[in-house]
Amino acid sequence: MSDATGLQNEVRKLFEGIVAVFDDEVSTPNSVAQKLVQHLKDLNFPIVSFAVPPADVKKTVQNLHGASFVIFDWKYGDVSGTPHGPGASMLEDGEASVQIDSLRELLNSTYCPIFIVTQEGIDKIKQTLNENNITKDGWHARILFCHKSDLREVNNFFVRVKNWIDSNAPVCVLKKWERAAREAKFGVFSELEPYGDWPRILWNAYKQDGDDAASSLAMLLCKVVSYRMCYNCNFPKSLFVGAEEVTKEFSVKRINGNPPVRPIQNHPSFLLPQERELVG
Repeated sequence: MSDATGLQNEVRKLFEGIVAVFDDEVSTPNSVAQKLVQHLKDLNFPIVSFAVPPADVKKTVQNLHGASFVIFDWKYGDVSGTPHGPGASMLEDGEASVQIDSLRELLNSTYCPIFIVTQEGIDKIKQTLNENNITKDGWHARILFCHKSDLREVNNFFVRVKNWIDSNAPVCVLKKWERAAREAKFGVFSELEPYGDWPRILWNAYKQDGDDAASSLAMLLCKVVSYRMCYNCNFPKSLFVGAEEVTKEFSVKRINGNPPVRPIQNHPSFLLPQERELVG
């Protein structure tokens, strides 16, 4: 196996699922977009492509909530028939645009990496995203900027993605956690399948015991799936080099004597309802 093949397989394991591509050159022969998409297809990625901006961006993006990642061309070449007219840029200086609206919807409705590809200066794009409150200081945990000239060799894309993941703890943890969750869910429900109508069987058993059947069934599934995930969700230690310095930026409290494993100022998202009351 070549180094390139090994790298692509490694990235492929992390990014399982549909790839959404927003690029008007996706079907243009020998274009960067066409070559990249074809290579992704050869690696068995299912592709959903948008050569023309969707008529209803919000509804379209909401249907992409399960996407593995998104490839987003910063400026479509535009096609005749769009509201912008043939050959017109879809990004007007200082104004919200199709790009801004689409990116905002993607970030709000999906939780996956977004690779912005461009033929322009990346610093200018970062400035625009800063001004529209999409990035802060040109950075967003789920956005990677790639210049199209760097992607003429398809393997360069995978090199960029792999290096980015290795240095980006939020994305790396997300993708490894997703894979572990997917495998655990598949395992649990596959093993329950031979028991036929097992949800009603369990529901009735809980009800006969005088328990809250709905919450008991939900807790059982959460428990067994989470238990399996713990054995498959391994994060590389190298990802957490320098974690001590990062943690110093946040206040950490103990809750009911438990170790302070929740930095980020005990954000409510990390706490159970009863725990939120303890931290005020």
